[in-house]
Amino acid sequence: MVKAIRDIITEYPGWIKTITSDNGSEFMNAAAIERLGIPYFYAHSYCSWERGSNENNNKLI
Repeated sequence: MVKAIRDIITEYPGWIKTITSDNGSEFMNAAAIERLGIPYFYAHSYCSWERGSNENNNKLI
């Protein structure tokens, strides 16, 4: 996951300001993500309102 995020940051510099995720195993290496210079936040389990824009985008897809 970190490589994919690094690739996106390289391709679109300045577009990603923060990353918010659930506690899924694909985001377990939070320290590596933070070393990329982007603030990283966890949303609590079963609290979908904490990531409202994510939920809205998922609905649109």
